[in-house]
Amino acid sequence: MTGASSQDVRRRFTPFPGTLTIQSAPSEGLRILAVGSPGDNSVSAALQEIKRWAQMEGIEAETASDLTGAVRKLSSGRWDLVLIGLGEHPVEELTWWTEALRAANGAPPLVAMVEWPSMSLVNEAEKRGVRDIRSLPIRTQDLKPA
Repeated sequence: MTGASSQDVRRRFTPFPGTLTIQSAPSEGLRILAVGSPGDNSVSAALQEIKRWAQMEGIEAETASDLTGAVRKLSSGRWDLVLIGLGEHPVEELTWWTEALRAANGAPPLVAMVEWPSMSLVNEAEKRGVRDIRSLPIRTQDLKPA
């Protein structure tokens, strides 16, 4: 008996398929914070793509490449969505981010971006109320302002 290859599993595995609809406060414009490690090429590319997409859509988007910068930006005002690029230890990083967001203004929804989503990550995301998990590379056509 042989198991499925990791490539086969990735092809079948879509934790949260479909378009992610992003809503803003009624009287204010949409604000997105995208965070990820500059050392991870796929996360860096995702942050650049999100920033480019947001500019085309007229959405205010900021990025942070380290935890300190992200915490500073989170505390600076209201965010409608926080996208985080998870690196080598996705479950641990997700745990940290969900804790950090509890203290943020309005507790913005969290969407995790990861190259290879695992079942343990999906289970942890569900337990912690994460809105969505997206596989890298990010597809901006799956992001839609409300």
